[in-house]
Amino acid sequence: MGTRCDRVRAGRQTGSLRQRWEALWSEYGPLGREESFAPAIRAAEEGFDLSPRIARFVEIAFDSFPDHAKAIYGRNGTPLAAGERLVQKDLGRTLRAFAADGPGVIHGGEIGRAIDRAMRESGSFLRLEDLEENEAEWYAPISIEYRGYTRC
Repeated sequence: MGTRCDRVRAGRQTGSLRQRWEALWSEYGPLGREESFAPAIRAAEEGFDLSPRIARFVEIAFDSFPDHAKAIYGRNGTPLAAGERLVQKDLGRTLRAFAADGPGVIHGGEIGRAIDRAMRESGSFLRLEDLEENEAEWYAPISIEYRGYTRC
């Protein structure tokens, strides 16, 4: 009988998102993309009421947000308060596209091209080619024997 560590795999950031997601779904995911993403899509498109804790985090960071983030996390230049609804329609559209078409929407698709444009405009080094060229890599996590148990 194997240990829990035999069933756990860690990933490294060298792989493309497409390959990591597809590898995760094929290896561990009993649900398809649409079913997996449905709760997140619903939360983004319909919104959810902010808890006092999340509202406090938004309040603390709000002044450092770029204008487009302030428009999402605030109203009339003021951060959303506890009990107010956070709706993220753009995120919902992105998640819906990802669920329907898979990670390819990032790798050469509409979302990937938008990421590439934003990265170029901000002076970043990340390019669409970077998203396309990497491969997923899996390895066993670090583990240790302690008092007869394997910890990973």
